[in-house]
This record gives sequence, C-alpha cells and structure tokens, in this order.
Amino acid sequence: MLKKNPSVSVIMLVDNAEVFLSKAIESVLSQTFADFEFLIINNGSTDRSDEIIASYSDERIQYLKNEKKQHKADALNKSIRLAKGKYIALMATDVVSLPNRLQQQFNFLEANPAIEVLYSDIKITDNQGEILEQNHTDEDTEMIKDIRSILPKKNCLAHSSAFFKTVILKKYQFRSHIKSMGWDFALRLVSDDVKTEIIHEPLLHYRSDNAWIKGKREKIYPIQVITVLKQFLTFQFKKGKFGATERATLLTMTQTFLSALPLISERTSSSFFNTLRCLWILFKTSWKDTVILFFPDYGWAGAQVVHLDITRQVYRNNKVFIIFQHHIESRLNTKEEFEKNSDGICVLPRSNILRAIVRFFIKFKLNHTPKTLIFGSNNDFFYGIIKGLKKHKIIDLLHAFGANVERLALPVVEELDQRIIITESLRGKLENLYQQEGIDKELLSRVQCIPNGIEVNDTYPKGKKFDRLNLLFVGRNSPEKRIHLIEAILYKLIENQIDFTFTSVGDELALCKTFSDLPQVRCLGKLERTRLKEIYRQANVLLITSQREGFPMVMMEGMAEGTIPVSTAVGGIPDNITHLKNGLLIDNDENEGLIVASFYQNLLALQSDTTKMKQLSEATYQFAKDNFSLEKFNERYDKLFGLKNKK
Repeated sequence: MLKKNPSVSVIMLVDNAEVFLSKAIESVLSQTFADFEFLIINNGSTDRSDEIIASYSDERIQYLKNEKKQHKADALNKSIRLAKGKYIALMATDVVSLPNRLQQQFNFLEANPAIEVLYSDIKITDNQGEILEQNHTDEDTEMIKDIRSILPKKNCLAHSSAFFKTVILKKYQFRSHIKSMGWDFALRLVSDDVKTEIIHEPLLHYRSDNAWIKGKREKIYPIQVITVLKQFLTFQFKKGKFGATERATLLTMTQTFLSALPLISERTSSSFFNTLRCLWILFKTSWKDTVILFFPDYGWAGAQVVHLDITRQVYRNNKVFIIFQHHIESRLNTKEEFEKNSDGICVLPRSNILRAIVRFFIKFKLNHTPKTLIFGSNNDFFYGIIKGLKKHKIIDLLHAFGANVERLALPVVEELDQRIIITESLRGKLENLYQQEGIDKELLSRVQCIPNGIEVNDTYPKGKKFDRLNLLFVGRNSPEKRIHLIEAILYKLIENQIDFTFTSVGDELALCKTFSDLPQVRCLGKLERTRLKEIYRQANVLLITSQREGFPMVMMEGMAEGTIPVSTAVGGIPDNITHLKNGLLIDNDENEGLIVASFYQNLLALQSDTTKMKQLSEATYQFAKDNFSLEKFNERYDKLFGLKNKK
C-alpha cells in the first residue's frame, strides 16, 4: 500500500511520447526500491500517450492531465508543488531507468546528508535498446569543485538522472522559456553553493535521438550555448549577483561568441554574415581530392535522406564538401548529420547580390582545383556553376519529373558525364524530353539507374495488427500530394461507418482541423525520422494520392515495416508496386471523384478480408527486403564515384 508520505517522488512529463512511453513507465515501476510515488504529467498530448498511461493500474502512479499544453517548466513546477516525497527523481519519456537507480541514489543521499543534488552517468542506446556507448561520462567531474569549474564551460550533467532533496527543487524550480532548463538550473545551484555530486556509475539508458545526446554536451550549437549562458547571466545580474560562477560563465560566453563568428549567420537573417561565413570556409578548406556536393537544402523529406545516404557513403573513403542552396528554419532537419559526414559545408546567402559573390568564389576555386568529382541534385545553383567546367567529373541525380526540375539541366546537359535516375520510368521521360528539345539522343547513354536503398530488418515486424484499417500519411502538404483527396477518402469512410484510424506525420494538414474532434484521427506533425519506424509498424496502410512522384522514400520505409502502399499509379511507383501483389494501385484519373471512389473501394476490400490484408503486408515486406538493399545502393555509388581511400 502506498504510504501517505513516500520517500521519493518520481516526476515524468509526457508530451506526445507514445513510441517509447511504455518502456519508460515500466522501468520506473520495476525499480528494486519500492517506496515512491510516480507523478506522470500528460502535457496536452494528442497521440496515444493518454491511452498508454491509463493502461497502468499501479497505485503508485498519480496521473495528472493538462488539457492545454503548458510550457515544460510550468508543467514540471506544478508537479513539484504536488510532490510528497523527501526526494524527487526526474524521469524522461525516452529514457530507461536501470532497476537499481532509485535505490542507489536514495542510499547515497541518506549516507551523505550534506549533498543536496545527485546526478549519475548514463549509457547511450539506439532506438532498439542496443548499447552504443558503455559509459558516457565527463570524467573530470568528480565532486562539487569540479562541477563548479566545468559547468560554466559545458553542460556536464545528465538532467534526467537528477535526484534532488525536495526542498531544493521547490526552492529553485525551473525557469520558463529557457533554452536549456537543466543547464540553467544546475548553474543556479552551483552559483549558490548547493552541494552537488555525480555517481560515476550508469543508472540510466538514453536513446540516441534524445535531444541531450544529440548535443553531446560540449557540442551543442554555439548560438544555443550563448543563448543559455546569456539567459542565466541576465537572471543573476538582476539579483545583483556576480560571483565566480558568473565570471566563468561570462568568459565562456565571450570565447564562444568569438569562435562562432564564422558560423553565426546560421541562426541570423543576415545575408552579409552568411556570405562572410561561406567565404571563410571556402578560403580555409582545400578541395584537392575532395568530392564536392551541391544539394538544395538539409530538410526532412525523402530526397534529403537520399542525399544524406550518398554523403555518408562517399565520406567513408573520401573528403567531402557540401554546398546547400537554401537554409532550413525548421528544427527538424538533417544538417547535423551532414556536418558529421563532411569536411565542411556552406549554406548560400539569401541575397542574390551576395550569392553572386559566393558563386564567383566557388567557380574560381573549382577552376583552380585539380580534377575532382562534382555531384548535384535538384539545384539550379549547381547547374549554373558547372557551365564551362571541363576538367572535373560531373554527375547529377534526378529524383522525379515535376515543377520543371527536369529542365534545370538542359542548358548544361552536355557538361554532365553521367546522370543518375532512381527508377527506369524516368529514362523514357528523359528520352521524350531530349527529343522535344533537340538534344542528341546519344547523351542518353550517360543515364544510369540507381534505385534508392534503406535498411530492412531480417524478419517481418512483430505485432502488426489487421483488425481494422490503420491508415497513415507521411509527407509534405504540397500541391502535388493532393491532401484534399485524403480528406475526401476519410469522409467516405466515416459516412459508411468503416472502422479505421488515420495518422499523419509531416506538415500540418487542413484535415487535422476538420477532423479534430474525432479520436481516430491524429496528427503528429514533424517527427525525427528515427521515430517513424514505430509509426509505420502501427499502420497497415500507407496512403499516397500524389499527382506526380519519383519513387517515394516514405513508401520504401513503410513497405520495410509491412505497411501496404495504396497509391496512385504515378512516376516510378508502378515500377515497384504490382496491384494486389505487394500493394494497391489506383488509376490517376483526370476525374478526382473517380480517384476517391477507387481508393474507397480498394480500402473496403482490404478491410473485409483481413487474411488478404496480412498476406499483402507480408508480400510488401518481402519485396522491400529483396529489392531495397542499402548495401547495393552503397556499392553502386562507390562504383559510380570511383574515388577510394583519399582521406
């Protein structure tokens, strides 16, 4: 029976965390130390988090629901005020506490009453729980004097491992609208000489896509570091405090600012600073034996994932420099991964005048660089640069026809040594285009098809359900996707009382507001791609209503998880999908009403024959396993580039 005043209050804030939530909850409930209450705060989640939490009946759980999302700090502070324990342990939804965590931390503070806050080391895992790092720690942080000297320089503490005396947490609380609440909180503690220590033993598992891990403590983006330290110092100055911690923090902030000057335009709107940054990186980087990549941006969509796969493979054995045409504002992007897999990147300034200056410098540098390889995709800046370049090997990648992207290369098609397409259907379209534009058909011999590749599990995914239609859309809200057709399909399902769920991932869709009162419709927004695998696994049908496509990466990813594609027969999709064999194809009729009716009839047939649905799902997975080999993709690009071991 739960004690009126338990020894420990465990606090966990939940915000659309359905993917890993069960494992986090169960890791707390299975602790060897049992004298605790478990405060779970659902902070306005719109996914299945509420259903998952409600499925647990343990009397130690105190479930609190915020109908409207609060700032994280406000939601946590609310739960702190309700905590009854002598100590408070923080918990995160994408973290697993090892069974002895609470016992270890409780025993330590009971044996060392002068210590008021305790952190621990961690292990880093991937999303399947496999250990990536056995003991990730800051080795220099042994006691409070070490923490005080290191903390103003870098966030050396794992926030979700924190174990506090409750009186301390109620006194200090978390501050709203702070870039890094945990770092700010810890700085305020050491500034006030609150006794803090670290157990140098891993007591938690952090998943690799956890935001703290992505920052790798000292590798947090410099502008974020400056922002966190500025917010801390402003707060302390208002209190009239300027001690040793504040002086060390001010020194770190100044040093970080000076070192980040070449990079600072990444988070500013100043094209001038961005131009300086690009010119500085171009000036200091040698392009000898370097593969130069030109990509449109470092966004979230399928094409960018393909570009990243290519970059990773090339970077294994070669130096790589990347030039991006556009900056991406969204926090969900692939920029960090591109940075890890290259020797330098340059994001072009927005100003046409300043961009012309950078273009001149790039062209000058290429003209004075020994023969190398230049590769680009979906990028008019790239096609402008390569005009007149004779000595380099130049290759482009064409994902699809549409929005005139196929015409960008026409003025320089003779400069291209090779052209890569992702489906054979594009070869016929290129042939027709060359004929229309009077381009020598002999140039078609330079076209090579390299299908995209993904990682596919060795076995069919477990837990796939077929008791009803679980529909999924993943992608952008762009005109060619024709989201209004999906809305019409959902209306027909609802009108005819068909049992279904619908999930969307990606851009915000108008239909999310239309169906906002329906529990079977959920819109998750943009997610880290590492979280998508579980979403695909929960679905049994992937809807694609596009007017044009290449061969969508989302279709490949879904098929690898046994999710049946139901799609318009456009672009390279019919090259890979055979109707009723490994998916369902819908004629791309000019009459959109007929398209909607055909989608509905095919979905109805699936729903009425769950055996057939399961067979299609298994065939879908098997096709992905047999045909979407990332290993073959890598081998083909290795052979294409022909550059080996030049790092």
